[in-house]
Amino acid sequence: MVHADGSVAQTWNYLKQHGLQGFIDIWPRPTAIAWKIIFVYGAFEAALQLLLPGKRVEGPISPTGNRPVYKANGMAAYFVTLVTYISLWWFEIFNPTVVYDHLGEIYSALIFGSLIFCVFLYIKGHVAPSSTDSGSSGNFIIDFYWGMELYPRIGKNFDIKVFTNCRFGMMSWAVLAVTYCIKQYELNGKVSDSMLVNTTLMLVYVTKFFWWEAGYWNTMDIAHDRGLHSYFSMFNVLITEILFQALSHLNSYLGFGSWILYLLGLLGLGSIRVYFTRDVPCQPSGKPWNAGMLTFL
Repeated sequence: MVHADGSVAQTWNYLKQHGLQGFIDIWPRPTAIAWKIIFVYGAFEAALQLLLPGKRVEGPISPTGNRPVYKANGMAAYFVTLVTYISLWWFEIFNPTVVYDHLGEIYSALIFGSLIFCVFLYIKGHVAPSSTDSGSSGNFIIDFYWGMELYPRIGKNFDIKVFTNCRFGMMSWAVLAVTYCIKQYELNGKVSDSMLVNTTLMLVYVTKFFWWEAGYWNTMDIAHDRGLHSYFSMFNVLITEILFQALSHLNSYLGFGSWILYLLGLLGLGSIRVYFTRDVPCQPSGKPWNAGMLTFL
């Protein structure tokens, strides 16, 4: 998006001409401010996850007979995050455009940070597993990629999967979408229709996610996936690729047609809800889905 306008063809031509050195030259380096932004954001979301009240929710029974227990405070964390973020900008305490200006450095830091994080989880799985849903295959590569623990936690109450998937990963969709709106407003003095449509649809989807977050804890993302292939995607792919669409609207000024796309987007979200309610009446076990799970899907 920075060096080739999001074009695969331009990127390919550049790399053919400049080779590996050209790739190294354009690769953003992690910086102190990037690490600081990541740390403050992560610490804030971790604090909300631990401190905000929420209903006690149980996950599915694990292969070893354990049933994880969660605190359903995602919607409260989502509300507090957005209100805090926008208030910091409104009262000129923090300018979110700093996040946009250092986005490449942040993405680069997340790549290296996620690898370090997975090393920590690998060591933790060997030294201090959180439950009996853990163990080694005897192969370092498999253990590192697939993970040592199904439900890793720090202490009794801080669930790492809830943090990486929901509070850090999914929350960033909303935070970055708002960031792009603010950046466009400060650049041009207004927010374009296309940016408003994109951001509104993103916030509708993320709001729906956190409203039914407890249902997500019964999906394969939580009850099956683990290790590098899960956490790397949550720290990187989830945050970067999904938000490219919003990033591309920073210099876009589509008019009335954008709102037609907005209505089509809402119709699409509603269609997914109807589809699963009608055609997915049972879980693989044969038991009916609960209403919350159907709505989440």
